[in-house]
Amino acid sequence: MAAVAQIVTTVGSTGTVVLDLNALGSAGGVMIGKRDGIDLARTELARKDTDRPVVWSPSDPEGIGTRKITVPVVLLGASADDLAAKIRTLNQAVTAPFVLKVQRAGSSVPVWLRCWPTLPKLETGLVAAGRGTALATGVLEADTEPYAIGARVDVGPFTITQDPAVAGAWTCDVTGVTGDALTPAVIRLTGDEAVNVQDQVLVAVRRRGVPSSLTATVLTTQAEGGSTVTGGSYPPTVTTFTSDSTFSGSSGLRATYPSGTVSGTSDFSYLPSLGSLSGVEAAGTYRALLRVRRSGGAAGLAFTLKLKVGGGSNYALFTAGGADTRGIDLGLIQLPMSQPATMAAPEGPTAVSAPSLDIQVQKSWSGAGVLDVDWVALVPADQDAGLIAVTSPVPGSGRVLVLDGYDHLPRVFTTDPYTGSSPSAYGLGTATTGYVGGVPRLAPGSNRLWFVTGLGTVTVRAPSITFTANVSYWPRFGWLA
Repeated sequence: MAAVAQIVTTVGSTGTVVLDLNALGSAGGVMIGKRDGIDLARTELARKDTDRPVVWSPSDPEGIGTRKITVPVVLLGASADDLAAKIRTLNQAVTAPFVLKVQRAGSSVPVWLRCWPTLPKLETGLVAAGRGTALATGVLEADTEPYAIGARVDVGPFTITQDPAVAGAWTCDVTGVTGDALTPAVIRLTGDEAVNVQDQVLVAVRRRGVPSSLTATVLTTQAEGGSTVTGGSYPPTVTTFTSDSTFSGSSGLRATYPSGTVSGTSDFSYLPSLGSLSGVEAAGTYRALLRVRRSGGAAGLAFTLKLKVGGGSNYALFTAGGADTRGIDLGLIQLPMSQPATMAAPEGPTAVSAPSLDIQVQKSWSGAGVLDVDWVALVPADQDAGLIAVTSPVPGSGRVLVLDGYDHLPRVFTTDPYTGSSPSAYGLGTATTGYVGGVPRLAPGSNRLWFVTGLGTVTVRAPSITFTANVSYWPRFGWLA
């Protein structure tokens, strides 16, 4: 097919043509000035500052910083007045931010460049007496976003389950991503279990290597599968229990504290086994999560938690008040243990073994009580990750919570803004949400997204809950075919 160069109203198939830069009809028009003469390749790398050279780094890559485009144009009019009208139309189209749709001759893939305002550089001569046409030639130059954008791709719906004992828990895979650069994702969560409740949800992505090799089953240890060590003057009695549908796999580990316990004199350590975590995909940074429940005399009271791995320790607090069943964030750990997950050498660690974790629990109050442990999990956190917070007032039943990867803000709509009918946005007075961190970006190829709920302090989240995730992305192109 012939080359396409059009100024359009928006990115994607819904846009309409404002001005075709390669359409020369019988009444004149605009055409590309020379065959395949569009220059889209003048780019520079983004730099953190201007006083150092670009440094290659696998963990902090430099991206494209600027792009300049040049489109040679020829405007042909039936008369001087007709030519002036065509120039006026071109000026009106590009003196405000505009979108340029480009498709090289023979290519099957259109792309869109969002451009900053500019003025075309044109020259023309006087029309001789008796001549019926008028001609102007020149170039259209503009600064654009660093990447061209492909047509939107919608994937899903994915059913996200929250019981790590179930295959596929917490995750969904976005595969076959095209383009040649990382691209922001727009994630939409639906279902009252995701939106119409006060909670915090950890969202993360693993896109390097073979993302599907890391599963919730590999990265989670059920508490009843670990070992324990008790200590202090009033050590708790530790047993396992079953037939509890509020726990993953309906079972867990129970520490029962005697009535004579004095604050700070009753401890136990939980030693989870992560033996199935190994190999080249295991190296990285992870967020350690622990799901626990307090009851009896412990209800509503605080525990101090310490995660020991390698030579370091992370402290966390199971805070007083709020939900008595919740996920606790124990912080970040590195694999290999206590070391950076990457090296400056051409190759980093080629394999790691499962870490030896020691989760130490200290009761911060006197008297009897019960603490149940459900599971401990490691969630990949060495690439994009963040935390959604839904607070009061909650969005309401049937809403859609949207994470926008372009500005990293959450929004609430009545229906899915891409696949729904007549979506309308809700204001802050109707729904209070927040997001801390980076919304996952997708790499060309395969990506695994993670969604772990129940990290808030208000709502108890059963492992049986599910919700739906849909993902949209626009492939990014640094080099345009």
